[in-house]
Amino acid sequence: MLMRIDADSLLAGDGLRVVFQPIFDVTGDSQSTWGLEALTRGPADTNFASAAVLFDYVRLKHEEARIDRRCLSAALSEARRFPDDVVISLNVHAATLERDREVTSWLAGEVSRHRIPMSRLMFELVEQSQYWNAPAVRGAIADLRHAGARIALDDVGCGRCNYQMIVDLQPDVLKLDRYLVHGCARDRHRAAVLRSIQQLASDVGASVVAEGVETDEDLQAIRDLGLRLVQGFALARPAPAQAFIDSSMPSAWMSTAEGATHVS
Repeated sequence: MLMRIDADSLLAGDGLRVVFQPIFDVTGDSQSTWGLEALTRGPADTNFASAAVLFDYVRLKHEEARIDRRCLSAALSEARRFPDDVVISLNVHAATLERDREVTSWLAGEVSRHRIPMSRLMFELVEQSQYWNAPAVRGAIADLRHAGARIALDDVGCGRCNYQMIVDLQPDVLKLDRYLVHGCARDRHRAAVLRSIQQLASDVGASVVAEGVETDEDLQAIRDLGLRLVQGFALARPAPAQAFIDSSMPSAWMSTAEGATHVS
């Protein structure tokens, strides 16, 4: 039976766990690790063990800023163990950038404390609800970009991550929602949408990451469409940092998998 805890209990203890999922560059017939995305999980055997439940609760309680700070700090603490040439992708709610006016200066302090160059970091904007103070979000992003970080939009093509956000925030990376990617090899409509987003990204000078690639068939279709950055079960599942440190082979990373609900 699952134990139930609330946000205060979660923040007071050491319950948050961080796992990482690789982002691969699949240019040509080869593949190499381009980056690692930090994903947060709640304590095992609790109602927050599922990332979807954890972050749905966080948004319901409007606790994005407090939880984001905790998640970012935990991820940075683990990320300093990785090689210097690997991009570290960190999720942050746009609502946090809107409401937490000190978050960028706090992040600068955390990055300095963990001795990770800001140029290694990519901040993925996760948004499940409309933000209202666009100038505040743009200002926070400008601060992060000025410090050297990349900016990515998560779940592009679905939900609230739309063309307005691309215009407002001018991201460096567009991360395609897995709904568009899954089954693209056999669905001409999905393939057409992916092709159009790839062209859009090229026109605005952004890169594209295809998330949720779960089959070799879809992986080949992604390659055929000219997309070079890929993330998904077909290549590697999320795993603790130690699994990546113990082995540099993607096949070994896949053997220490955790559940892969993709949320912040």
